[in-house]
Amino acid sequence: MRRLYILLAAIGIIGGLALFLYYGKEPKAAAPEKEQRIKASERIFKPANGKAPKKLIIVMHGYGANAENMWPVGYEISKALPEVEVRVPDGFDPCDGNVGGRQWFKMGNWTLPEWCAQLTQTKARFDAYLSSILAELHFSEKDVALVGFSQGAMMALYFGVQCGVQAVVGFSGVFVDPDVLNNTPFQPHILLVHGDADNVIPPKAFFQAQEILRAHHVPFEAFMRPHLGHSIDTEGLQHACDFLKEHLIP
Repeated sequence: MRRLYILLAAIGIIGGLALFLYYGKEPKAAAPEKEQRIKASERIFKPANGKAPKKLIIVMHGYGANAENMWPVGYEISKALPEVEVRVPDGFDPCDGNVGGRQWFKMGNWTLPEWCAQLTQTKARFDAYLSSILAELHFSEKDVALVGFSQGAMMALYFGVQCGVQAVVGFSGVFVDPDVLNNTPFQPHILLVHGDADNVIPPKAFFQAQEILRAHHVPFEAFMRPHLGHSIDTEGLQHACDFLKEHLIP
């Protein structure tokens, strides 16, 4: 990686004390236009080798951010995996807690049951979004990897298991609903990345997710980043790219 993209928490504490207190908005930057095209509210990186894509990676931002904030992660992934199309969409709705930002689902009263309920309500919208891309590219779910940061990691872990995608990467996330691991025909390979100094989503969530995956015999890797807060650093991103090369590209 030639550049360091740190995704820093930028919103204040939002109401109530739950397991986790608040999420972050990433800093904005201008993407190199020759490396991307814009479709509606997405950043789309076509394969760097100039050929038809072999696989698809969807990168989902955190609560209060948007596709513009998350494009550096998609850009670096696209460079590391030149056979892959990378899409960085906006969250489905305007953010309740950050004017100008986006959210994938309402954070509600900031408890795991509430997040689980909101994710369930979001399923039809995510299924429609993914189905439209699969039809466009003539892909199946096995051709897909989901990558998410913070609230986007909740999405990636929750829907990645349900949809049966090939691989999931969760940065600074929470495994909201272990029940989705029951009776699923295909378990994706999962990578968890977390900073040990994260005061937004505490490292406790990182270890809880491992316990859940281990109990359900789901293959996973876990990568703790020392002295890192609620962010993505170059080492974590490089590890994610290596993981995706191993488990997504034949």
